[in-house]
Amino acid sequence: MRNATTKRHILIAICFGAVAILLALVFRQPVAAPAPERTAQVTVAPERQAIPIVDSNNDGVPDWQESFTDDIAVVRSGDSTDNDYTTPDTLTGQFAEEFFQIMVQNSVNGELGRPTEELVSLTTDSLVTQAEDKLITASALSISEDNSLTSLQTYGETIARIITSAEETAAENEMLLLQSALQTQDQATLDEIAKKAAVYGSYLTQTMAVTVPSDLVKEHLALVNSYQALQIDLEAMSNALDDPLLALLRAKRYADDVEGFVNSIGNLYVTLIEAGSTWDNTSPVYQVVTVE
Repeated sequence: MRNATTKRHILIAICFGAVAILLALVFRQPVAAPAPERTAQVTVAPERQAIPIVDSNNDGVPDWQESFTDDIAVVRSGDSTDNDYTTPDTLTGQFAEEFFQIMVQNSVNGELGRPTEELVSLTTDSLVTQAEDKLITASALSISEDNSLTSLQTYGETIARIITSAEETAAENEMLLLQSALQTQDQATLDEIAKKAAVYGSYLTQTMAVTVPSDLVKEHLALVNSYQALQIDLEAMSNALDDPLLALLRAKRYADDVEGFVNSIGNLYVTLIEAGSTWDNTSPVYQVVTVE
């Protein structure tokens, strides 16, 4: 029983190490979301920051590398017979077990082995397709053939009102919250990410209920699919202690989903403005985009 528990702990530790490496590799350089090409600049984009590789004891060896070395040493020196151990039935457990085996084999190969970062990237890249979403299509929308200027302006104001109706959540960047939670294994920190996920879930629910002018179906679909993606990303990240692999996969695509969200809003209001839409200075539209 002790051997089984020890192995599970080691597998979980290795999986968290893989998460930390990928976060460092993917998010080391922040990516600025481009502004829309024409007249609407989004003013509600989430802030993104770089995540450094940590060396807590300043010995020149990153923490993740020391963790892997220690874990592998424990396994190779211990009894590998685990009568009570059962094959994991979760994506995280299966990945951890497979990655554990790869790392041990790579350690046996010594200097001929491949760099750990490369192994993590290769392993996780093969799983990225499991983080793909089922897209929302036009069949799920309520579509109107009324494309009058009044209808377009009302639609634009409704979308802005939904976005500005959300309650404030923690101002700290989601990726920094995730990094902190993985380092401290603090669920309370992840709960702050869950609150952010709930905001996008509310956006999605309310926006799906809006009647869409038929000329704006394409832009509306881009918006609701970006809401859905960010909600799923953040929900997965908020459950990182229970399912770190899913959190890893969603975190890896999070920057692209943020960019898609920003672009979808910008493109929507560019289309509305090009169609002649205007709003009163007190409209919530001006809290969402800067119209020049």
